[in-house]
Amino acid sequence: MAKNTKPAIRFKGFTDAWEQRKLGEIATEVNRNDPESIAPIMMITANNGFIEQSERYAFNNAGESLKKYILLERGELAYNHGASKLRPYGSCFALTNTENARIPFVYHCFSVGENDSEFISIELNGSEIERQLRRIVSSGARMDGLLNISYEEYSTVELNLPSIEEQQAISGFFHILDHLITLHQRKYDSLVNVKKAMLEKMFPKNGETVPEIRFKGFTDAWEQRKLGDIAEFNPKAEIPDVFEYVDLESVIGTEIWK
Repeated sequence: MAKNTKPAIRFKGFTDAWEQRKLGEIATEVNRNDPESIAPIMMITANNGFIEQSERYAFNNAGESLKKYILLERGELAYNHGASKLRPYGSCFALTNTENARIPFVYHCFSVGENDSEFISIELNGSEIERQLRRIVSSGARMDGLLNISYEEYSTVELNLPSIEEQQAISGFFHILDHLITLHQRKYDSLVNVKKAMLEKMFPKNGETVPEIRFKGFTDAWEQRKLGDIAEFNPKAEIPDVFEYVDLESVIGTEIWK
């Protein structure tokens, strides 16, 4: 008998209880195959979901097994039951970045009908499902890193499902969050590169006395000294509470960000 439950936080306008269902009650297994397909060859990573295999490998490592790859269509899901540090009990994602893709036949693939596939993937990657999968795994990972979880066993995990409209609202919200995280990650990566470049250019190279890049108004040569000539060890020294803020963008110019 299905159990009803409600989350602690909800979008305005949604009040109905969520229904507890087994994945197998809403999912249909996908075993579609087309050896003549020219769809991109993709794989699932725990961090980024579906990526083209060429992003991870410099060559096609599928070989003859490519003929057995599953042809997945947009909106369908695949569960990679390979253990990783981030997701020790595997990763499940919906195909959303292309119309179709050829993916390894060892993945468990399925569709979820009218349910929002991105919402389902979010829940299937959650801690509650991980707890259920932990119980299913009886003999750990095989030598190839794949967990001993069959599609039938995976189908027994229990989900909490709201209405389709609430599923779409939740998946849309997390889609926006993922987009913001990606933008901030790119900004972080850019700043790391800027720092690395400035460390190389704002200090004199070996054998030189002036750096390549300097703040306006400074022209004197730098003097080479031993640390012991200028430093005095004081174990009781306090760290200053206030540091002067430097606006990096105004110092190095907007061109660096392009």
